[in-house]
Amino acid sequence: MAQINFTYDPNVSLDQCIAFEMAAAIWGRFLRDDVIVNLRIGATDQLGENGQAVGGAIPIFHEIHYGVYQEYLAQDATTAEDQEVIAALQQGNTADVNVDGELVDVNTELMLTRAQAKALGDALTEEKKFSGRAS
Repeated sequence: MAQINFTYDPNVSLDQCIAFEMAAAIWGRFLRDDVIVNLRIGATDQLGENGQAVGGAIPIFHEIHYGVYQEYLAQDATTAEDQEVIAALQQGNTADVNVDGELVDVNTELMLTRAQAKALGDALTEEKKFSGRAS
């Protein structure tokens, strides 16, 4: 079961804190990975045009070598679907992608969210670091 932790900025009200804690309790029951998610929560009226957005979330990204990603994915595989994904990956230490009909090849690095990297057991992501930020 996932453990969701929050660090609140001083401008977050008690009502907002309670809402986040309640949401975490609900989501924690549905998320199956045994992972710790650390989020920093802040309040702002600067989102969207003229502050019209209700809120937003920003993930923190983690760069990982494609070959290392394949290793972590293989170690984490537990289902037939996981095996299908692994079988569909390009072999080797690089990934080639098609962007608007043009081949972009010899890509060695991938960008994962820190939460995705943690779910794969990536030792490079320290549990104390934030997985993302919500405002």
